[in-house]
Amino acid sequence: MKKNLIVGVGNVLMGDEGVGVYFLQFIAPELKDFDILPAGSVTLSTLSELENRDCVIFIDALKEDFPEETALFEVLGENIPLKFSAHEIGISELVSLLQLLDRKPRKIFVFGIRPFSVSPRMGLSEEMEKRLPELKRKFLEMLSAVSF
Repeated sequence: MKKNLIVGVGNVLMGDEGVGVYFLQFIAPELKDFDILPAGSVTLSTLSELENRDCVIFIDALKEDFPEETALFEVLGENIPLKFSAHEIGISELVSLLQLLDRKPRKIFVFGIRPFSVSPRMGLSEEMEKRLPELKRKFLEMLSAVSF
């Protein structure tokens, strides 16, 4: 087990809402120093994968009306971002449970991506597919700027 984990979150049956999972698959070859987990919907079964890591980075869809195309949140102590995505309760509840169990990773980040289209369908929208190379560049820049 590697000390750092990147988790792709999202509902792959709802188009761009699944961007966290699809994007993680897209960038996986670049992430040799990380364990990766394409979790889809975050559940309690994900908890054991997160325990006692140095760093966990969630990749998730932002709410459609989020003002930025991408955003990076660092979760510090009790600072759990609750209003950034359609299923934020899953991430925030997992982080809270890890805190209660005293098994929270040293650092937790959420890399959010604003979706173009959230509707019942498999795969990303054409607009999101076109953005993947630019999102990859931004994500890898963010990784190089973060101290683990």
